[in-house]
Amino acid sequence: MSYNGYEDIILRNEQLTIAVSPSGGAIVNLQHRGTATNPLNFYYKEPGLQRRSFCGHFICTPRWGDVSPAEQEKGLVKHGDFRSLEWQIETQSATMLTMQAYSEAEQWMVKRTMRLAAQSSVFYVQEKLINCSSATRAYNLVQHPTIAAPFLHATTRVDCNGAAGWRDNGIGNLPSRAGAWPAVINQQGHDVDMRMATPADGGVYSFATGDAETGWLSAYDPHSSLLLGYVWPAQDYPFIHHWIHAEDDQVIYRGLEFGTAAMHQPFSVQADNEFCWQQQPTCRFLNGGATATFQYYGLLTHLDNAIAGIKQLNYDQQSVYVHPEGEEIIYSLPIH
Repeated sequence: MSYNGYEDIILRNEQLTIAVSPSGGAIVNLQHRGTATNPLNFYYKEPGLQRRSFCGHFICTPRWGDVSPAEQEKGLVKHGDFRSLEWQIETQSATMLTMQAYSEAEQWMVKRTMRLAAQSSVFYVQEKLINCSSATRAYNLVQHPTIAAPFLHATTRVDCNGAAGWRDNGIGNLPSRAGAWPAVINQQGHDVDMRMATPADGGVYSFATGDAETGWLSAYDPHSSLLLGYVWPAQDYPFIHHWIHAEDDQVIYRGLEFGTAAMHQPFSVQADNEFCWQQQPTCRFLNGGATATFQYYGLLTHLDNAIAGIKQLNYDQQSVYVHPEGEEIIYSLPIH
């Protein structure tokens, strides 16, 4: 596959195919063996931009959300510009990829290592975020996988281990406390079950992982029996975000996001609130020239038996474990 002259990088084993675009660095295609369904079938191209912009699973850094007017005057953009930069491929094999990108506008660099397991549908991603300036600066890093049709439909079930939650109220406005996963209150004041949201529930909802050592997210499509999942050290990414976008009375995109950011606001708004929300830091700081390292596991697997949803995802040094809701069976997926 290619886009504007950029050939996607393909990682493949007997279970899973992953396509990564050098144009923006996003994972643009995940396909399990024997299926044509790509859960990350999300694509939005900004007018006038030649490279891909918002698509698949991209990263938001050094910010998550909109820029302030002052940042906009400097040419900075929503979610940072790594999503539209050309990424340089360092090394590549059938199951391994290293790549990097440098933002001249932001003076940050990201170095990424991706590794696909030898025989399972699990992949590992490590990202190093480097502050290329001499000053200590605020930053966030948010993973932004986004699902779309045909994987996303009215009965697609989303699960996670979010705890206390809040709802975004737009740029410049502080969030509103909205309950706890999975029961929250939408903009209209109605109760919402976030596991199977409706068009009326559009917006951005955020959740802390609380005292959990591991954070996780999953989406299950009962039509294809495919399960998309992510699991990570909660100290790396302590917040989970759900973006629900509806058009023509239908949810067409759903962001399954996780990261360091507590609120979907410019740093100026965060600073006005002492970089704190609900006793949680809204961002992190990194000294000039320093590096911060983050990691997660992803999976796309086919489940032989229909399930109601996912009770838990966790991992150790050998495998990722999938615990279906109401089932005694545990699926074990090797990570090497």
